[in-house]
Amino acid sequence: MDQSPNTTPSETGAPAEATSNASWLDTVSDHTVREMHAYMRLTREWDLRYEKMFKTGALSKWYSSVGNEATTVACASAIESGDALVSLHRDVGAILRHYIDIQSLFPEIFPGNMTLVRDPLSGDSRERLLRLACQMLGREHGFSGGHERSYHYNHLEPENGLIHIGMISHLGSMIPVAAGAALSFQQQGSDRVAINFIGEGATSTGDFHEGLNIASVWKLPFILVIENNHWAFSTPTSQQYACDNLASRAAGYGMPGIEVDGNDPVAVHQVMKSAVERARAGEGPTLVEAHVGRHRGHSEGDDSLNQVPSDELKGYLDNDPMDLIETRMINSGIVSRAWLEEIRERCSTLIMEVVDEAMAMPEPTPNSDRSIYAE
Repeated sequence: MDQSPNTTPSETGAPAEATSNASWLDTVSDHTVREMHAYMRLTREWDLRYEKMFKTGALSKWYSSVGNEATTVACASAIESGDALVSLHRDVGAILRHYIDIQSLFPEIFPGNMTLVRDPLSGDSRERLLRLACQMLGREHGFSGGHERSYHYNHLEPENGLIHIGMISHLGSMIPVAAGAALSFQQQGSDRVAINFIGEGATSTGDFHEGLNIASVWKLPFILVIENNHWAFSTPTSQQYACDNLASRAAGYGMPGIEVDGNDPVAVHQVMKSAVERARAGEGPTLVEAHVGRHRGHSEGDDSLNQVPSDELKGYLDNDPMDLIETRMINSGIVSRAWLEEIRERCSTLIMEVVDEAMAMPEPTPNSDRSIYAE
């Protein structure tokens, strides 16, 4: 497997370390960085809008993905039409990257001849964004018909190559489900892959072992991405596992394990691109451990963030992935501050318009039909 200069493989059980990413701009085009940043900014504005609604009493609960945008956007940038995305509540960056063609939403900013990291799915991007907002607000136009208000939903558009399997509350239980999606691709003779996000806390479950073991034995086209923010609800990693890193566990399953700086979208994308290529070639699964910072509590309104020591929390906040990529873009001469502000303003305006439109949509009636089986 080709390795980026930002990662160290852990295929033999040796500790895997995230290395310097000082030369990351040498490995990708300016267009790639702009594209990654735009999806990250759209994701951040999405979260900030709902956080504000929670603080003003318009929402009773919110699970924020602030701090995870670089990892999730970069991972979804490595998959294609027909691949399966299996996500958690902190993975809206992957959902937006997979669902939305930002070039079509902002054509005056992104030229039509711009080379994209991946081809967008067919279908109406703004309509998907509206339906996602309705999903978050429990509106009838949401993917689950308004019967619940969260990322606990599946959405399939086979005609557009969209396969999205939503989260299960018992988070480790998603791993065998994602491996099952990969198994179905293998049985169909397809070269499609399944990627699954999981927090480090879920790696302490039996499903983690069982899912990775069978995925490796059967050489399934599966990539498991651990978003390690070092706190499972309010439990630090020092009380969860004794190994130096979770990527090194991959050796026990006979698969590559890679540790990467989850605040660096270019490094994450390079790792994921190699893992996807490996899976498509029939070489089996890969375990990726992306280190991210804990920027919010387990959910808005709980006190779990208070458990993080102040100096540790400051370190996470000082390495905000949005600040990092924007500083690098400015320092590298890719864009101006005015360009960054324009992207922020356009993303913020779009999210506000879509959320306001969703708020005006009808709520489900108590007797409305609810489909629980695929047709």
